[in-house]
Amino acid sequence: MAKKQSKSSPVPISTDSRLKPDNVHNWVQTVLAFIAVGAAVWIGVVQNRIGNIQNQINQRMLDYNYEISLMATYLNETKTMMLSNNGKSNIIIDHYIVGGVQPKNFPKSTLVPGSSTYLTANPINEKIEEIVKLIENSFSRAQYDSVINLQGEIQFDVFVVGADQKKYICKNDITIRYQYFDLHSHKKFNYKNLQVFVHQGLLIEEDW
Repeated sequence: MAKKQSKSSPVPISTDSRLKPDNVHNWVQTVLAFIAVGAAVWIGVVQNRIGNIQNQINQRMLDYNYEISLMATYLNETKTMMLSNNGKSNIIIDHYIVGGVQPKNFPKSTLVPGSSTYLTANPINEKIEEIVKLIENSFSRAQYDSVINLQGEIQFDVFVVGADQKKYICKNDITIRYQYFDLHSHKKFNYKNLQVFVHQGLLIEEDW
């Protein structure tokens, strides 16, 4: 009698896709390593930016401490030019040029904050007189009942050295305002008014 062949049962195949503890541990370590590297890079970028910002703040504080400010004022009563240090540090008035002319043997002066110096203004007044003559020659005094308002300008540059040893040029304009009233036909009245002003210009850092 033939024996019945027994059917062999199939070998079960595991379908469990869960990671083994070792694999999970390695995967977590890899992720944490990537996070750590990214964090380090981000911290480095932030620190670099903070360093740049701090350097800018330090430079601005340094510039603030060495802030240069010079004001020129012409005193019509005494016909002198006053230079005032309105900045936050000492400055040296090295020389000046008015109308393209640099006075010779100009004595340098050091101005502390809040102080002023007075220029004898002889070269300045000479240039002002030249402008006044040009203005007066531009009209005829034979014209009666006339009111004349004219003005001229002179370039006035002051050369300054700051406490930080940087060199600056303060570029100004001297304005001469001339008013002339001729009313001879009425009350034989003649009046001349001359006023001089300084228009503050730019203070430019320049190595002269």
